[in-house]
Amino acid sequence: MPLLLIACAAGTLFLGGFVQGMVGFGLGMVSVPLLSLFLDVKMAIPIATVFGWLITIPVCIKMRQYINYKLAFILYIPAIVGIQFGGELLKNVNSAYILLAMGAVLILVGGSTLINRPIRVKGGLPSAITCGLLSGVLGASAGESGPPIITYMNCLKDNANRIKATTNFYFFMAMLTVIFKLFSNGVITHDVGVITAWSIPGMLIGGFIGMYFFDYVQQKNIDVKKIMNFTILILGAVIVLKGFSHL
Repeated sequence: MPLLLIACAAGTLFLGGFVQGMVGFGLGMVSVPLLSLFLDVKMAIPIATVFGWLITIPVCIKMRQYINYKLAFILYIPAIVGIQFGGELLKNVNSAYILLAMGAVLILVGGSTLINRPIRVKGGLPSAITCGLLSGVLGASAGESGPPIITYMNCLKDNANRIKATTNFYFFMAMLTVIFKLFSNGVITHDVGVITAWSIPGMLIGGFIGMYFFDYVQQKNIDVKKIMNFTILILGAVIVLKGFSHL
């Protein structure tokens, strides 16, 4: 495998780890689109999923006292069903359609937030089940399990620490389930393993730096999420164009 390709992947995962460590989510939403620019999307998704799972471990350990375990499991149980369906989609659907779906999700999430009309849901069990199910489908098929969960968590009146901790614990469980599903489907290949092994240091460094900057961002009231959503919108447009070019 070309060294330049491995270096690009490692750099991308450093950036994704930094974002995840700082705001509690975003590794998949940042890493999968960027990886898809120079890797096949069916390779990019399992790589980002493995790292998405790894980066949740230090966050969960550091913030374990803030985790709402009951809520995390309420979201996770329906996600298991969605993961089974999404895994089959990734295995059998043309990569171009996966790119188009991924880009559409990114544009919807980033664009709606930037125009101050974010997607909102009501709190409660029905919404939690729906968001968990959608998160499972999107996580296994497009590497984007975050948007439905973030949408649901944003409707809750809770502090940033509890939201970040609970969200990461959910991702810890859900992404581990996705990894098992993708492995059983043969999507996690030798090349995926090589890139993953070489990129672990960069991802970990990015994650720990992001966790350090979390407190700084809180103190300075920097609107990192707005910057991130603008980036997500641009990435979504690029991925849509790439999807159409592969049809």
